[in-house]
Amino acid sequence: MIMGQENSSSSPGCLPRSFPVATRELWRRRRHLPHWERAGEVYFVTVRFRRGRMSSRERRLVLEACLYWQGRKAHVYGVVVMPNHLHMLLQPLPLPEEMDRPPGMARQCHSLVEIMHSVKSYTAHAINARRGTTGPLWGQESFDRIMRDQKEFLEKLRYIINNPVKAGLIADAWDYPFLWIEEMGPPPRDRD
Repeated sequence: MIMGQENSSSSPGCLPRSFPVATRELWRRRRHLPHWERAGEVYFVTVRFRRGRMSSRERRLVLEACLYWQGRKAHVYGVVVMPNHLHMLLQPLPLPEEMDRPPGMARQCHSLVEIMHSVKSYTAHAINARRGTTGPLWGQESFDRIMRDQKEFLEKLRYIINNPVKAGLIADAWDYPFLWIEEMGPPPRDRD
């Protein structure tokens, strides 16, 4: 299946439940970790894979899912999918009725919770189907952080880029096939 096909029952966009929108008010929710959300903010997100390691094909699928909402529900600045986790730097976009406002000024944006649920749910179902398994594949919670300034944003972007090198997976980060940075061009599509 090619990511980006709209109105497909197996696409990340077909969610069986509704999610709250992010407003300009800073709100906090907590499970085991604290999560802060406010419309227009940029987030650094880390999600751990719970069971084993992902194959190259599975990492490609996860990368595509992370980029599925690019330009529609989120502005994705960077993603790296490692064998057992992923990092994203993204900014949820304004809701359709707020699209005339820039993301930082919108009163209501798509929720980070909604976007991440979409990515985790879609990829878990797809990977489980390929493996012939069932059950959760991602950690219940993500580690998410609101970027406070340009310095922190650039620090996290460099972290995303250097993560495969630091992990010893590759010598040159730009050769890592599961890294996508905004300047690299349009999101990759499944070649199968």
